[in-house]
Amino acid sequence: ISRAAEAMVSKLLQSPVIANSKEVVRIQVTGVKNLTAEYINTSNITAQIENKLIESGRVRFAGSTGDMQAATDAVRMQSQSGLYDSKKAAQVGRMAPAQYRLDGNLTSMTQRGETKSISYNFNLSLFDIQANEKVWGSTQEIRKASGN
Repeated sequence: ISRAAEAMVSKLLQSPVIANSKEVVRIQVTGVKNLTAEYINTSNITAQIENKLIESGRVRFAGSTGDMQAATDAVRMQSQSGLYDSKKAAQVGRMAPAQYRLDGNLTSMTQRGETKSISYNFNLSLFDIQANEKVWGSTQEIRKASGN
């Protein structure tokens, strides 16, 4: 799956949305969802994707919805507690929003014959948050065969 994630990141970086942007693109990641019947650590896959995109220098990530409370608490502490230099403290209303949302999922299909074959589809989609439009998508197929 790691190779598939790297291939997907490469395709995303070559997409017009990112490749033609004059500024760093801000993305919110919802995470790769495991829609298979088996345990797959999709948090690790999501982290790999985020790290490769950050390393490119062309993408930054806005905090997820789950991160928002911690970020809000930190801003309030700096701006309202009186403990920090007001000229340097983070201010309410200054967070930079994401322009895009990256969603992903992993599905599988098992075929039985002389050998058991499992085929995974790894899907990533990028949505423009303002327009609520899908602006990029890709699917990578991963095959795994084993004896019965």
